[in-house]
Amino acid sequence: GLDLPPQQPYRQLWQRYSQGVRASNLVQQDYLVAKRAFETGCNPKQIALMLIAGSPYVRQIHQSQGKDIARDYVNQTAQLACRNVQKQKNFRRQQEQEL
Repeated sequence: GLDLPPQQPYRQLWQRYSQGVRASNLVQQDYLVAKRAFETGCNPKQIALMLIAGSPYVRQIHQSQGKDIARDYVNQTAQLACRNVQKQKNFRRQQEQEL
């Protein structure tokens, strides 16, 4: 469809953030890459687009289960990564205040 942004910049983001990521499976890899992207200032939408452009697992889901399932997976992964990073930040802030 025409509603997809140019994939090249997002594929480059994927390559940058997935470099050196050690994961035991593809789902974990997507999550760790998403988390890393969020920590450096990407927003959930950018992360979702990056996963669509770069993730081998998303491509697999897309081919075997269709676009909607792939989109759900991407959005969940992006949100989960962002939420967990926020939690860690809040936790660190709490610890600093208690010192």
